[in-house]
Amino acid sequence: MQVAISTNSTAHKNFIVKKKSLVIPFPSPKEHEFTFIDLFAGIGGFRIPMQELKGKCIFTSEFNVHAQKTYELNFGEIPSGDITKFDLDKIPKHTILTDSLVSLLVFQVK
Repeated sequence: MQVAISTNSTAHKNFIVKKKSLVIPFPSPKEHEFTFIDLFAGIGGFRIPMQELKGKCIFTSEFNVHAQKTYELNFGEIPSGDITKFDLDKIPKHTILTDSLVSLLVFQVK
């Protein structure tokens, strides 16, 4: 079932206001001491301790659509998709590269 909401409707305006007022549970630190990228990020579990150590995430990749949605709710950002299909020259310079070892092991098993 699809529901169409006119962009001029009260329901649409209320949705926009609610979306803008969502609280991000794990925002980036206001000041950072290093930058990192988060590959195979899942829902962002490793990003949290990196941020607690004053790191700023400047690039994230995760190909699973459901994990991307959860990541967005956690951090207010949608990760880039499949890293194997990404132009590596466009990944920003960073201090630390992180990845999920579990994800890498799963890829190797398949």
